[in-house]
Amino acid sequence: MCSSSAGRDAARSPLVARGVVLAVVFTVLAGLITWRISITAPYPETEVFAGVYYTALDVEAAGYPGRGMAHIARVDLTAPGVEVFVTPMDAHALRRGQQYRLRYTWQMAWQHDLAVAVNGTLFEPPPIGYWPYSTARGHHTAVSNGIVSHVNPSSWLLWFDDDQVPHLTDERPVRPEVLDRAVWGIGGLVRELRDGAVHGRVQRSTETNRYTMVAINQEEMLFWMASFEDVTRAAAAQILADRGARDGIVLDGGGSTTFYLARHTQPAPWGLRLGGMRPVATHVGVRAQPVE
Repeated sequence: MCSSSAGRDAARSPLVARGVVLAVVFTVLAGLITWRISITAPYPETEVFAGVYYTALDVEAAGYPGRGMAHIARVDLTAPGVEVFVTPMDAHALRRGQQYRLRYTWQMAWQHDLAVAVNGTLFEPPPIGYWPYSTARGHHTAVSNGIVSHVNPSSWLLWFDDDQVPHLTDERPVRPEVLDRAVWGIGGLVRELRDGAVHGRVQRSTETNRYTMVAINQEEMLFWMASFEDVTRAAAAQILADRGARDGIVLDGGGSTTFYLARHTQPAPWGLRLGGMRPVATHVGVRAQPVE
């Protein structure tokens, strides 16, 4: 019995390895196809899903410091069918002392039927590199369907309660009573935007990079997801503030920055609008109904 079982395991191992390789190859090829059908150009704000409004902005032409494109989704959280999403922890990764398996943002959007998706928070680079399905730990606190990843004492938390009301914490670490109420949430290191004003220390920074930012207007029940090609964090925050955002945080940036519109988007062209070539640990998105 033992030798037979060992034989079956030995025979199964190459098949498992081959399956993993094929899955990775398929994922990479699908990502390249999605990348190729993307179109990058300025686009006026348009309702692309019910309650979801997309715009593409030429940063320099619009008078902001930086260059390249900003891709912005403004979400009406009161619209029928709109649901927030944050990547859940992965059982396979948890068994190995990690939290997530790296996925492309477009891949997560397909799997969870997301209308719009961006990359999430910072994560610890896996030792084997940024390969799909490799495991990693998130750096900042995240909440997915009421389950808290961990508490990072340095994290601010942008979170949503049972009624999908958006909040951004005012103190660190995040209080236990907040975590008890949070259904979805994503963390960041700095509150770049507070009460409609850009943080003073952020304004003094001149470093430009790709950034992803999320922001809210609690009173108006609005949520923004935005990715920027080459700006300062202050410019990213100001662009969203000028569109009505009151509070916000920058998430991961650089090679992780991704903005994806689902294939049922109308009338804007769907696909990867920015980035998307690196799999990441967490993603933020919304589900929404097609525009009638």
